[in-house]
Amino acid sequence: MSKVTEEASCYAWISGQDSIVLHFEVNENIVTGELNYNFFEKDDNSGRIEGILLGDTIVASYIFESEGVSSKREVVFLKNDDSYIEGFGEMEEKEGAMIFANKKTISFDSKNTLKAIDCSLDKEGCAGLMGYFWSEIEGACLKARKRGVRLNPVNGPGVVEKAAFIIFSEDQLKVELFLPGKKPVLMERKGEEGSHYWEIDDLRLYPWKGYILKRDDELLYAGS
Repeated sequence: MSKVTEEASCYAWISGQDSIVLHFEVNENIVTGELNYNFFEKDDNSGRIEGILLGDTIVASYIFESEGVSSKREVVFLKNDDSYIEGFGEMEEKEGAMIFANKKTISFDSKNTLKAIDCSLDKEGCAGLMGYFWSEIEGACLKARKRGVRLNPVNGPGVVEKAAFIIFSEDQLKVELFLPGKKPVLMERKGEEGSHYWEIDDLRLYPWKGYILKRDDELLYAGS
């Protein structure tokens, strides 16, 4: 879902720089949507949910990616007035997915409450709360982790702990840079073939054993 529809429901838990955002639609008790876990200094979990609405409870499979690895686990959300509370309990593996060992023992703690929020769009019509941004190069709302080349942070002073992503134009003259927590920016190609790089302000992207991103002389990210 790159855009939020009028029928969509959106809920979020936000604490400091940590957040959980749930966006879903219900069609004849069939629930489909997206779920994002975004915790500071940890890689995001971002994926889709597919399940059913049983009375006031959503029971769904959560298919997500974390650190480039695809996984699947069961999730449960209990409706409470205008909020949803996420349930937790002992889990076990079954057919490649993690599921609740006993749904009767699932606990719902109010500290895990996701409150109703406005399913707002940014000016390009993208669902920013769900991690979508408008890509000038692709001409569409997208999640960079789904399309872009991943760059991992390099430990050092002032370096953020989440991945960045880059998307190249077909002619390689421009690259779109997606830094965590920031809107994408376009970097322009500079220099001659063999010693070229892409630049915007004090950031430079170099092709070296894949790609490296620097701010002045400080190495920030590297990846292939």
